[in-house]
Amino acid sequence: IARRVGHALEGVVSERAVDFIVLGWSGKTKRGRTFGRTIDPLLANPPADIAVVRQAARRKRTIHSILVPVDEGANSRLAVELAADLGRQTGGQAEARITLLRVTHTKKAAEEGETALFARLLNGIEYDGIETRTQMGTSEANTILEAAEHFDLVIFGASEVSPLGRLVPSLA
Repeated sequence: IARRVGHALEGVVSERAVDFIVLGWSGKTKRGRTFGRTIDPLLANPPADIAVVRQAARRKRTIHSILVPVDEGANSRLAVELAADLGRQTGGQAEARITLLRVTHTKKAAEEGETALFARLLNGIEYDGIETRTQMGTSEANTILEAAEHFDLVIFGASEVSPLGRLVPSLA
């Protein structure tokens, strides 16, 4: 029992040595908050790896496609692993299709395809339905949001240079 849910969660995470937390989010925020008074403090100083899940407006029973925006950040690999694990479990009879998206600001980087980055992120991951895509865009956030319209689920790996930090500046 606690007055603040976030504080209670921190205690449980510490007490039980939790490695990974999944938090539900309604999609609504109040002024001055990104995700709300429970989730914001946890994201500012995470006691473990955290996934924030927002219920989709369209309630799908099966996830057929997952978008994973990636960058050089340390947690992009974790996002890819999570996508592969979820893709195996949520794709119904077939695994979900996973697309790794790297947004670049220069034509040269887009043409090179970020081959080394994708190779590093996919090293050791056995999953047949992963596609890699590099897309040039002036705004990383807008490019990701446009791409996300065509997917059932989006998974970000939060880090200092994460697309999540660019989409939600208060988390950067």
